[in-house]
Amino acid sequence: MRSAVILTRPAGENAALAATLRSAGHDVLELPCVSTDALDDDRALVAALLALGPIDRLIVTSRAGAAAVIRTRVAVDAPVATVGVRTAAVLREGGIAVDRTEATGRELASAVDLPRGDVLLARSDRALRDLPDILAARGAHVREVVAYRTVSRVDGDAARAAALAHGGAAIVIASPSAFDALVAQLGAGVVSRGRVIATGPTTAAHIRDRIGPPAAIAPWHRVADVI
Repeated sequence: MRSAVILTRPAGENAALAATLRSAGHDVLELPCVSTDALDDDRALVAALLALGPIDRLIVTSRAGAAAVIRTRVAVDAPVATVGVRTAAVLREGGIAVDRTEATGRELASAVDLPRGDVLLARSDRALRDLPDILAARGAHVREVVAYRTVSRVDGDAARAAALAHGGAAIVIASPSAFDALVAQLGAGVVSRGRVIATGPTTAAHIRDRIGPPAAIAPWHRVADVI
């Protein structure tokens, strides 16, 4: 066994990376540190989707966001772009066409064609600022609507995670919310004993402010390269 790795994304979002790492001989613990909750009231989301026209663009950044859009049963009348091929797959399975997909929010924000109208971001209430900030800097008129709630909550074998962290396990952190949940559960001292890997600069800055610089920064789809 090469090394231990702790993955902290929501349940169901760690599987592909976990399989890759296990096939390379790593001991992988899937420890979701955030979960997603559906909205109690989706009227704002429905209204925002209904307001979209052909000169606008919808951007969906996660499978949870895609599922929320599908649940509204709105026939989206605008080009759609996504962060991640799995996000695109959820939308396509729900009958919504996707014309552009990039692996990260920063890559999508930098590369996506800007519409003459609005760019609507349908995403978490605790989403990072990279995507809208880059789009706005490029001249896009950005609107945001909450599609689902993100809750900081550790779900899994925290005792094993603590033992692995003490042993220097790689800990992959994909959001500030996941980091905060893990620290609340294990303690900053325990987390700092692991080899913390941030999946983006905003998350890295959040980690740096609390326990010092992460050992590495790599987008989720390239984490296996730095383990």
